[in-house]
Amino acid sequence: MSTANTTTIFWPIDVHQAGFIYGWTTPALCIAGVIQSDQESEAMSKLDSIQDTTRWKPLIERWGGRPFVLGRCSFAERVVTRHSSPGTLPHPILEIRSEFPKSLVLTNLSQLQFIYYHRHDATSMRLYASEFPRSLFALQGRSSSTDSHKGHYTNVKENADTTQVSSSKLYTYFLLNQWNSAKSLQHSMDDVHSRNPHRHPSSKYSTAWTKRPRRFISTVSSYIRGRLNVISSASLPSYRNLSFTAQQLDVRAGTISSLFSLSQTLHEQSSAVTPSSSFLYIKFYNSVWVILNDITVGMALGTFLCKNRMVLAAHLTHVMETWSVQWLQRVLVWLDSWPAGLKLNTELGRFYSHTLIGLIAVWNTAFQQTAPLLPGTIGLVGLTSFLGATLAISLASDLLCVLTAHMYVCYRLVAVVYYHQLQLVGSLWKLFRGKRYNALRNRTDTWDYDIDQLLLGTILFTLVAYLSPTITLYYALFALLRLSIVFLHAILQTLLAFISHFPLFALMLRVKDPWRVPGGIYLSPQTKSKSMQNVLVVENCPPTLSAIFFQYAELWTWLARHYHPIQLLRCIVTGAFLTVVTGSF
Repeated sequence: MSTANTTTIFWPIDVHQAGFIYGWTTPALCIAGVIQSDQESEAMSKLDSIQDTTRWKPLIERWGGRPFVLGRCSFAERVVTRHSSPGTLPHPILEIRSEFPKSLVLTNLSQLQFIYYHRHDATSMRLYASEFPRSLFALQGRSSSTDSHKGHYTNVKENADTTQVSSSKLYTYFLLNQWNSAKSLQHSMDDVHSRNPHRHPSSKYSTAWTKRPRRFISTVSSYIRGRLNVISSASLPSYRNLSFTAQQLDVRAGTISSLFSLSQTLHEQSSAVTPSSSFLYIKFYNSVWVILNDITVGMALGTFLCKNRMVLAAHLTHVMETWSVQWLQRVLVWLDSWPAGLKLNTELGRFYSHTLIGLIAVWNTAFQQTAPLLPGTIGLVGLTSFLGATLAISLASDLLCVLTAHMYVCYRLVAVVYYHQLQLVGSLWKLFRGKRYNALRNRTDTWDYDIDQLLLGTILFTLVAYLSPTITLYYALFALLRLSIVFLHAILQTLLAFISHFPLFALMLRVKDPWRVPGGIYLSPQTKSKSMQNVLVVENCPPTLSAIFFQYAELWTWLARHYHPIQLLRCIVTGAFLTVVTGSF
């Protein structure tokens, strides 16, 4: 950061006192604060006593080295600008100690370029960060619940002594940690100066009182975490794939287990605030807010369902009997009577109609017998809504699967016949072209067929040509019905994921105090004066909305990949089963 004519110095924007300056010389000359002492040896002893404490020893590696007493500073004047909250920017005159490089021994202000930065108190959770980690709000099951929240800084720290990390990343990493720790270090220096080593003193009784509840809470949380991990990692993949409620319970168990892990990690990192701990803090409270909002919305939804369960059950019964039974049976009867002048195969059409109508009648009989249970079922969904709206949506998805089970069975039957018809047509096409599929080599080879084989193929082709319109028409009907049901499931799954992963806490922090959601840094030029040129202030750049809502872009990509119209159309044409996407949201 230094040239032949100028030297860059990072100076705290709130330091206006004269005294002994201390800070770091690597990776840049960064001033952490001022010690107001009469003797330089006294200032050095205060700084050394702070660095030997258990709180600051682990952070020396993050700083890139130990802070030193660099020299003295005084102030001749103050330059008034529009930026600083006190209304002034410090205008120091420095006297650097002689044992440091001669290029830093400067008293001429024209040779110094000051870049000012903000020193924030650790309790304010205001920090500098080079970027906002998108993995902070990654969807459940797409990344680890602990490692993905640590962000860029933990990875840099772990690889700080390797050659895989570029020097620019190490430079930024050390410098940002120095800025973030400067205020806490100054508080510790003030405590030593006032002979008060503990900012919040406590007696031995209060200390013993705080340790016992901590041990109890730690033991209980460890037990609960263990049980939740067992539930979350239960070997029930087939059951979770069949039930949306089981998927949501698995997601909620994983979220609660992640909360306990995050709380323990935050407690271990409570000695100092770093960008990693700040992002963990945002992740923890955002998960808490998501659960609380889920329960709040679920209570309102549950109250509505419980109070109107009789009316809703009556409407649901009418819709099911009118549309999914009577209308579908009328359509099948219409298809059996040469619909719109289309001449279908009479025997095959009658077989299709009678079989499918019989299946629908069986389901209708079972539905009528269980219809009196619908008010209680809706009431049960309403009661489970008090545990969260997402659980009610999951139960609604499972209920939709049960109520449309007859359509699914009919669709599977006609889809199997349609698929085998396409396979037969493909085999006959190879037969007439003189080709045959080689299963051993997985390729199509040329083959000479006998006259009997060609004759049999001609007969089969004639049968397929006469039967394919009837098979295709019945398949098209139930494929469209299945497509509409899949569309309803897609809407419910999108709503479920929206509620489960909405970054409400991060948005609140960004509106209330963007400093608490660091997304990058930039240099803000300030008003220049005759005696002070190139005045720059390091500011926080809050993350963009696209970075905060990154998980929805990921979710949309994931859902669009499965529910893409071209893919669905390909499934319908080729006879592949139209399935609902499975997986944890």
